[in-house]
Amino acid sequence: MLDSGPIAGVNSAFVRDYLLPDDAPATRAAAVVLANFLGEPFYAELRTRQQLGYIVGSAAAASQRQRFFTFIVQSSEYAPAELQKRAEAFIATLPAALAAITDAQWTTLVAGARATLATKPKNMADKAEEFFGSAYTYDGEWERRAAALAALDQLTREQALTLLRSTLASPATRQRTVLLASAKHAQPTDAGSIGERGPWKATRQFR
Repeated sequence: MLDSGPIAGVNSAFVRDYLLPDDAPATRAAAVVLANFLGEPFYAELRTRQQLGYIVGSAAAASQRQRFFTFIVQSSEYAPAELQKRAEAFIATLPAALAAITDAQWTTLVAGARATLATKPKNMADKAEEFFGSAYTYDGEWERRAAALAALDQLTREQALTLLRSTLASPATRQRTVLLASAKHAQPTDAGSIGERGPWKATRQFR
């Protein structure tokens, strides 16, 4: 799915989301590991080496039970189509890059994910937000953190690689959206696949 259009200001932007298959504990655990892996090379290539824009990043994100990887590049120098071409060319190399890491690097990624998943709320407001999410967003799943940590203990690099390939690279399984936002000075982007947003929103089902 593609959405595109002009925006005010001097910065154009490319935002690509890849939907993960489910909200299972194993998927949540793998997503944290993979987010740690994706972040550094994506930034190093597109921000540091290619210098496409000031804002470059990737992350694992969630909206209720839908989980996804998101990639963003914002630039005052390049049109959205160019940002898309370069970003997607690099994203396509990430599964092979994960396959090539050492055992020590994999261990470090898992340790970082474990520290993230084990982090507990630091104040009453954060604790209340966690309880609210467990009760209402996740229908009383009080042990989500423990379930994800248990799944992390069983996660292998091969399983994470399979998830990354199916999410980013496999035409049969990947589900993607892209937003191309054009600054006033940039070349106009191609027409999006959404069309008018009002009628399109009326056809959506939100979970």
